[in-house]
Amino acid sequence: MVHGGGPGCGSPDRHGGPGGRLTRVGWNTYEGLLADNPGRIRPLLSYNRGELEIEIPFPEHEQDADTLKFIVVSVSAALAIPVA
Repeated sequence: MVHGGGPGCGSPDRHGGPGGRLTRVGWNTYEGLLADNPGRIRPLLSYNRGELEIEIPFPEHEQDADTLKFIVVSVSAALAIPVA
């Protein structure tokens, strides 16, 4: 079953752009989606008790994330702190 609306599900909100929520999704399906898209940031996938949520962030949020990543990597390098 597909649900839309609400935070991050089908309509834009403060967290990101459009997305959706699927119910009765098996864990193996979720793991398969992650395996088929290694290292991909988009779309964001989350799973909880058979419910798969898909969110597509707005480009502005991607820019913020890239800037924050740059800051973290730069500071950790300057302080010789390994980042996983």
